[in-house]
Amino acid sequence: MRNINDARIKEKRFVIITILISLVIIGCLFVYILTEVYISTNEIIQRIESQLNTNNYENALVLMEKYKERLEPDVLQDYSLKCSYQEAIHALSNDNITKARSIFKVLGDYESAKELILECDYINACLIFDSGDYTRAKISFLTISGYKDSDKKVTNCKYYIAKNTYEEGHVADAFYLFKELNGYKNSNEYTDALAIEITGRDSISEAYEVIQFMDEQQVNQYAELTETRLSIPSDILAIGKDHTVGLNQDGTVVAAGSNKYEQCSVESWTDITSVDAGMYHTLGLKSDGSVVASGSNEYEQCDVSTWENVIQITAGAYDSYALCSDGSLLSTGFHGKDSLSNVRDIILLDAGSYGLCAIQSDGTILSDFASLRSSDVKSAVGLSVSTGYIAVLTIDGKVFSSITACEDWENIVSISAGSTAAFGIKSNGSIVAHFFRDRDAFNTDDISDAISVSAGGSHHTFLLKDGSVIAFGDNDYGQCDVSSWQLMHKEKFAK
Repeated sequence: MRNINDARIKEKRFVIITILISLVIIGCLFVYILTEVYISTNEIIQRIESQLNTNNYENALVLMEKYKERLEPDVLQDYSLKCSYQEAIHALSNDNITKARSIFKVLGDYESAKELILECDYINACLIFDSGDYTRAKISFLTISGYKDSDKKVTNCKYYIAKNTYEEGHVADAFYLFKELNGYKNSNEYTDALAIEITGRDSISEAYEVIQFMDEQQVNQYAELTETRLSIPSDILAIGKDHTVGLNQDGTVVAAGSNKYEQCSVESWTDITSVDAGMYHTLGLKSDGSVVASGSNEYEQCDVSTWENVIQITAGAYDSYALCSDGSLLSTGFHGKDSLSNVRDIILLDAGSYGLCAIQSDGTILSDFASLRSSDVKSAVGLSVSTGYIAVLTIDGKVFSSITACEDWENIVSISAGSTAAFGIKSNGSIVAHFFRDRDAFNTDDISDAISVSAGGSHHTFLLKDGSVIAFGDNDYGQCDVSSWQLMHKEKFAK
C-alpha cells in the first residue's frame, strides 16, 4: 500500500512540475509577443543602430527585414544604404575588390562611395601591374588619372612596356617608347644604347647624328636592316687573284687555289677573327689584336708581325693596312706609308687594288683616288673598294657609289666591289649584281639564302645561311673548289 501511495505522490509532483514549466513557457511567449508587438519604433532603430555600430550589417539587415512594416520608407532606405556601405567596406578590407566596387557603384553619391570606387580601381590596377600585364595596368591607371600617384604609375607602366618591347626584339619601337619617357629611371641609357643598335654606330653622338633625320617608319626599317646586317658574319670570306680564303667558326682558316707564293699556307693559323686577301698574299687578324700574313712579300706587304692593338685589317693588291684601337692606321707594302696615316675618327676602312679608302664619322670619304664629302654617306655602315670605284652601304639599305646602277638597290645588308662586278645581298637573302661586261655575267636568281659576298676579278664567292660557300668564275687553280667548306654552324642562321 505504501508503495502505491509513493507512486501516486511522484506522479502528482511530475504533473505539477510539467504544468509549472508550461506556464513559464507560455508566460515567456506571452511577454515576448507583447514585447515584439508593442516595441516602439525608436527601440527598433536603436537595435539597428547598435548592430551597425558594431559593424554587424548582416544582423542589421535581418532586423530591417523583420520590422520593415514598422519603419518609414525613408528610414528603411537610409538604413539599407548604411548596410550596403558597411558591406562594401567589409568586402574592400577583405580584398574582394570586384564586390566592393559593384556595391559602391550602386551607392552613387552616398557618403564617400565615389572616392572608394577610385580606390577600388587603383587597387585593381596595382594588382594588374603586379601580374606583369603592364599595358592593361597603364590603361587602368589612366582611367583614374590624378588619383593618388596614378600618373606616376602610368609612367612606370610605360617603362616596363618599353623594356618588354626591347626584350621581344622590337628595337625601333622600344627606342621611341624609351625616348618618350624623358629620362625616367634609366630610360636615357636604353635610348642611347638602342640608337647605337639601330644605326650600327660605335658612339652615341654618331648614332644620334644619323637617327635625328629619320621618321618612325624609317627607324623601324633601319632597325630591321641593322639587325639583319649585324647578324651577318663579316670578313670571313676573302678573294685574291687566284685564291680564296675562308674563316672557320673555331678561328682556323681554310684556303683554295694557287699557292705559288704560299698565299694558301694558312692551315696553322688559329684564333683568327677576320681575314682578307691581296693579289698574292693573305692577312689574318687574331683575337689579341696582332696580325699574321702569308704569301708574296715582294713589297713587304707581309711585314706585319710587330703590329698590335689592331681592330680591323684590309688588304690591297700589294699592300696591307690596319686600323688600331686608338684610331691610328698602319700600312706596309707597295705604297709605303699611306697618305691617310694621320687621319683619325675613322669608322670604315677598305682597300682596293691600288689604294685605300676610309670614311669618317661626319661622312667624309678619304681615299688615294677619291675624296669627297656628302650627306649621302653620313649613315654609312659598309664600305667596299675596288679598282677605281667604291661602294658605300648606308643604314637605309641603299648603296652610294660612282656606279649609278647600284644606287637603285634597296634593302641591302652586305656589299662587295670587285673589278668585274659589284654585288649586294638583300635582307631576304637574294642577290643583286652589276656586271661591267656581259661576258663576266652569271645568273644568281636561284640564290635566296645568301648572307655575305666576296667579289674578286675572275671569281666570286657567296656565303649561305647554312654556312656553306658557293663560287662562280675562273677555276684554273681550284680557287672555286669551296663546296666542302662549312664556315659556321648551320643552326646559327636558320631563322
